[in-house]
Amino acid sequence: MMNEVQECARACVPADWMSATLEIKVTGHPGLGSPEIHHRLTNPENGDEVIDFTEDLFNSTSKLYAAFRDSGENWNECLVTMKFDENGKIYRTTIRYHCR
Repeated sequence: MMNEVQECARACVPADWMSATLEIKVTGHPGLGSPEIHHRLTNPENGDEVIDFTEDLFNSTSKLYAAFRDSGENWNECLVTMKFDENGKIYRTTIRYHCR
């Protein structure tokens, strides 16, 4: 599932970026309605930010969060840092989860 999130994030990033950081923040309380998932996609090298996301990105991060939640792991923040090669392919990823 994380591979899908990464590929969907990559599809939103300008072709000339060599790296990107996707921040996923979940707000709301478990068991009290649907959580809200917030996205931020930035270039850590210069601070540029993507403001248009695809529906696929929203769907993939929702599925990722739901899978973790259903297994009892209620993280509220996920930070995905990706590095791209000269062809735009992801060659390195760092993922950090922060739990409540």
